[in-house]
Amino acid sequence: VEDAFRLLQAMKDAGVKPNDVTYNTLVNACVKIGDLDRALATVTEMARAHIPPSAVTYSILVKGYATVGRVEDAHHLLDEMRLIGVEPDDRTYVCTMHEFVYERG
Repeated sequence: VEDAFRLLQAMKDAGVKPNDVTYNTLVNACVKIGDLDRALATVTEMARAHIPPSAVTYSILVKGYATVGRVEDAHHLLDEMRLIGVEPDDRTYVCTMHEFVYERG
């Protein structure tokens, strides 16, 4: 994951503007290693770069929180995405289903 973040910095240094796919890839990498704080920090950086988080971004985060049993945080993210006008899509619902599987076993 560190190499991916170094590459992000190298992109910026070279004048290449990261896009939503770039950031979502990094968020997903953080989630996969269980670093949800860094995943959220990456989403914050994404927003500061004027790249709004998408349903894909939120789906990755919801799945991450569900996987580690942080169900309330996953629900908060679903509420947040609706609040800012991002509609859940099929990925979001699948990730929410994972939440119930992990929560209830």
